[in-house]
Amino acid sequence: MISLKQTLKVLKNHMRVSLRHVPAGFATDSGATPAYACDKYGLPPICKESQKHNEIRSICSNFYKSLQPGEHKVICPIGINISYLKTNNAPNPMAFFLQTGFNPETHCGNVIKNLNRIPKKAIKNALKTTQSFRFSSSIDESKTLNLWRRTLETLFAGRVAASMRILTHQILTPVQGAMSDLEEIKHKHKIDKYNGDEKPLILLEANIDEINSFAKQIHVLLSEDIEPSPQRIRKVTVHNVIKNICGRLESVATKKDLMFNSNYNNGIKVVEAVPDQIVIVFKCLLDNAAKYSFAGKHEWKRKINIYYDDTRVNDVRTLKVSIQSYGCPITSDEIRERKIFELGYRGEFSGDRGRQGTGSGLYIADRIINAHYGKIEVESRIEESSTDDLQQALNTFTVFWPRFFPEEIA
Repeated sequence: MISLKQTLKVLKNHMRVSLRHVPAGFATDSGATPAYACDKYGLPPICKESQKHNEIRSICSNFYKSLQPGEHKVICPIGINISYLKTNNAPNPMAFFLQTGFNPETHCGNVIKNLNRIPKKAIKNALKTTQSFRFSSSIDESKTLNLWRRTLETLFAGRVAASMRILTHQILTPVQGAMSDLEEIKHKHKIDKYNGDEKPLILLEANIDEINSFAKQIHVLLSEDIEPSPQRIRKVTVHNVIKNICGRLESVATKKDLMFNSNYNNGIKVVEAVPDQIVIVFKCLLDNAAKYSFAGKHEWKRKINIYYDDTRVNDVRTLKVSIQSYGCPITSDEIRERKIFELGYRGEFSGDRGRQGTGSGLYIADRIINAHYGKIEVESRIEESSTDDLQQALNTFTVFWPRFFPEEIA
């Protein structure tokens, strides 16, 4: 089961993506000031200044502890108009906040009177600045709170794993049924996938496949134990898996003038694995390669290279698959400390050029690879021709996947 701290990381990244221009935040029942995820405006000046003083910080803490479950509009001790939604019936209640305005008259007046001259002056200056602070609300407030209602009620504390596992099963069953129906339709009517008249059906198939993949990733993310059972192990032809994924990513590659380039050799590319899980691994890696690669040019497409090789790791026959792309660098600390494989972590340069993500893909891939007794290694080498404002690195993700699942387990 993922921890509350890990869940908060993922949620914060989701908020940065979906609520970019809204000063939105969340807090636990600890009474701490909400952690706001808005990149553009952040906390109002008066909040930043007030948090420097123990008396005001204590008043704010007691205020957030006293908030009642449900959906409410309040004015905090600082004077900020807040709309919030707080969960109930959970071991660790959570609240989701939107800042919508400022009432200077409600600020902690009695506390300010007792402050020394210098901090009192700083707070008064912050009050003036806050009066012109832009409380952005580009997303409808009520819709935003409703959007997060179910998320807050199911995503936190001990309820997260059970609720989301049930949800993924509920998603997977009809989606897999729909995929089966599509195959039957294509078979009966002998539909040509490349016939322009059947484009809506092709798009439908792609969308259903994407939902199916997403549901499986959630299931892996929230499972306490993903150790493959012998009954689920199958022989998987890896280069066919990768070829299919590259085909799905063709539209993304075309938009950025990228090209997937597989370098085949005579080695055997069949391994034993849970088919769904090995697909998730290479989908995450190839998705990232396409997302974080710098764009090519129409007359010169930038390559994402895929290499296969047979090797031995600790005297175990292993398939080595390397995915190489040119994009934003990964720091040596992130590689050495394996930060990029932590749930919710996004690389130091990953937000470059407005790239969005939740920091869960590599975490999921690493878990699956380890469960199959493999390993993943990362290398990032900055190109000498890179300039300060356009650092380009050759990034290589190498997966070592044992050819055979251990006999004593399988």
